Amino acid sequence: MELEKGIQAGWGIARISLRNKGLLRYDPGQDQYVTVWSVSWSCQVPVTWQDMGRSIRPDQVVGQLDGIDITLTELYLSPMTLRLQLESETPIPQIFGGGTGNRWLQLVNSDNMTLTAKDGRTIPLIENGGLSGDQNQNRLFQLAEITALEDLDGGTLTLQIGDGSVDIPLDDLLPAE
Repeated sequence: MELEKGIQAGWGIARISLRNKGLLRYDPGQDQYVTVWSVSWSCQVPVTWQDMGRSIRPDQVVGQLDGIDITLTELYLSPMTLRLQLESETPIPQIFGGGTGNRWLQLVNSDNMTLTAKDGRTIPLIENGGLSGDQNQNRLFQLAEITALEDLDGGTLTLQIGDGSVDIPLDDLLPAE
């Protein structure tokens, strides 16, 4: 079973039930599945829902793009995920083929940011895309190694936008809402 977006809290799921009627094997001679053992069985797996992630809302200017301030409004961390929400001071039209709009779309990537645990260890990031509008941007990254939140709380995220570099302290991470 695959759930593309995982189990959602709003579903109110308390358990997953699996039911089966017999054990089958494929018989290539008959080109079909044949019952080996006829029996009914089921199992239930309890499911608890809790977002393990933590977030902070720095509301901090992290750089400029052609003189336009770029603010980090929210940072979300889980043991496997980093999500950034950025906002530009004024709308930046997304015009493809070059210019400011193109650079807005490519503003944050794994080459210009560093996630550092509180022990000084650098956690590599893998880009997973995101969404972008004229004035806001959500960027999603996968941590290349599963990392305990306790190791990240007290660390830093360094963003290099344009000519500057800003360290965002990962202190006092709060449970995600």
